[in-house]
Amino acid sequence: ANTTVTRPPYFTYKACKRHQDEIIHHYGEIMYVDLLSGNKLQETRITEALNKQLSHLWCPRPEDGRPPDAPPIPQGEAGNPGGLEAKYKKLLSYTHFDFHQEVKDLGFELALHSLIHSKLTPFLSRSGLYDSDDPSKWQTGVIRTNCLDCLDRTNAVQWYITWSMLAQHLMPIPALQVFVAEETPAGSQQQQQPMAQPQLVGTAMEK
Repeated sequence: ANTTVTRPPYFTYKACKRHQDEIIHHYGEIMYVDLLSGNKLQETRITEALNKQLSHLWCPRPEDGRPPDAPPIPQGEAGNPGGLEAKYKKLLSYTHFDFHQEVKDLGFELALHSLIHSKLTPFLSRSGLYDSDDPSKWQTGVIRTNCLDCLDRTNAVQWYITWSMLAQHLMPIPALQVFVAEETPAGSQQQQQPMAQPQLVGTAMEK
């Protein structure tokens, strides 16, 4: 006999919400970068599942899988600018980057350069960097990648993001500028604007 175990959407939503709250508590704002293909069925299903969960957080509705006997959504959680809807819209953001297609079209380095400058620069500038010389300055955001197995695509994107932030952090040091000076990758048709120097401010983590 075959046994099928299902999980009601409402309980999945609760687990997702709790997970996001934990990350926000420790790290602040969250940017999701979805690296999955836009035309492979297995991967589009994962993308759709993530979007559905984030949509529930951005705009929770009673009909989103809540069982009939579930307690009502508290006032302020839905449709109230001062409630949880506004909180998650402010602290959770999402962008899709079809890694394989972008690399196929632009090449590896230029594709990742484009991701940083066209989609992630505002978030990275807001998030800033931790400064060990000043305990009041903290990184106030984190990037999470949504992928199939979290290997090649995830490693490549997270490495490039890390290198970009490290370069920005080291640029003010004159002796290191020659090593980390940003260059537009070969093949670019126009000079990209450099990412603004991150502001090392924030209180996302409790002191």
